[in-house]
Amino acid sequence: MAVSRRGVWVLVPVALVVTGALAGAAGWWQGGRIESDLADRSRAALSSAGVQGASVSFEGRDGRITGVPADLAEKASSAVRAVEGVRVVQVDTAAVAAGTPASAGTDDPKAALQAEIDRLLAADPIAFVPDTAEPTAEGRRTAAKVAELVIAAPEGTAVEVGGHVARTPGDEETARRLSQERADAVARLLVEGGVDRERVTAVGFGDTRPKPGAGDDRRVEVTVR
Repeated sequence: MAVSRRGVWVLVPVALVVTGALAGAAGWWQGGRIESDLADRSRAALSSAGVQGASVSFEGRDGRITGVPADLAEKASSAVRAVEGVRVVQVDTAAVAAGTPASAGTDDPKAALQAEIDRLLAADPIAFVPDTAEPTAEGRRTAAKVAELVIAAPEGTAVEVGGHVARTPGDEETARRLSQERADAVARLLVEGGVDRERVTAVGFGDTRPKPGAGDDRRVEVTVR
């Protein structure tokens, strides 16, 4: 009997240790899944916000963003904070020397140009007077900066200006026409800024290409061709 009691008292702690280890492993695995899910959704949110090239990692529900230009830090932080389940966000801005393009080091000139245009439009979108194809003063300044980038690109580089509008109860043709007029207006600004007319095309997509996530569907995109 004494041996039996000792056997019981020996087995009970072993069972507790095994149970605790299994529970700990399950908790670690579940935590890893949460961190991976938050990171995936945060990367999607950054992409929708126009923040490219950033890295996101999580410890529990606390996120850290790295590789973000200083002028996009607040936008990146807001995008990730809006992700459900995120508790805290820390942003480590990229160290970029003054006058150095954010795309420095990219071997493909077209990819480098696209990255610069995307960064510019994310920080300063080309805006319009509501319900018109008339660019605002800020929108004109942004278009002028885009023109400077395109002019400096290698010969033969072309761009497509894509106009997009938000989905409304109105008919599709009205939406397409307004988006085309806005794309044409920006294309004209690029030409006025010195870009060869042959290098610029304009396409109105109406409301057929809504931006994923919480992005604004009312936008103009410039795609390098």
